[in-house]
Amino acid sequence: PKFEHKSPLLSIDRKAKDMESLKDFFEKCGGEGTTFIVEPKLDGITCNINYEDGRFVNAATRGNGYVGDLITKQFQNTDTVYPKNTPDNTDIEIRGEAIIPFDYFKKKLSKDYSNPRNAVSGIMRQVEPKEVKDKGVQVMFYDLGRYNYNDFGDSDLENISKIKKLGFQSVPVMKATSWEELKNIVSTHLDNQIQQIDGFNVLASEGYPQAVCDGLVIKVDS
Repeated sequence: PKFEHKSPLLSIDRKAKDMESLKDFFEKCGGEGTTFIVEPKLDGITCNINYEDGRFVNAATRGNGYVGDLITKQFQNTDTVYPKNTPDNTDIEIRGEAIIPFDYFKKKLSKDYSNPRNAVSGIMRQVEPKEVKDKGVQVMFYDLGRYNYNDFGDSDLENISKIKKLGFQSVPVMKATSWEELKNIVSTHLDNQIQQIDGFNVLASEGYPQAVCDGLVIKVDS
């Protein structure tokens, strides 16, 4: 069944493949003294999950950004770390990426799929939700949609920290307030947290699953 998201899941319309383009973005967004955050761009399937009156109610794929496919039971059969309830009867729409850790993929799924993204795409679209179980799928959360929770505010960095405290498996995030800091984070692939393994860029940061990445996401914190 189809599901209309409460707020759109928009795609990133600016891409930079060199430092010159990144510097242009940096300057246009405020330059020195502006707080930027950098996080891994996970290569999987974007999911949107909803809480109403403090209870988990459903999960859906991104679809076209406005309407996706309901995958509630499939999601519930993944290995995702997430709370069944949120505080204070809150309504929260939270975004994440369904991934299969690279080490799990190599061990269990590489004979059937060419890469982890194809694997998670095929597995999460199974009509029978039980087919998702024990396939290594995890959703890592990184963003908010619509919410009515007073603890969330203007800072994306603080919101991601609060997402973690609520019990959601999240992503590593780094902060930069100068061009030199931002350039260093990008050129070192998130301070060496993303490493190349067997030709794939893999998140190899302690405490996080080995998610395959296809870039970095850079945002103004505010």
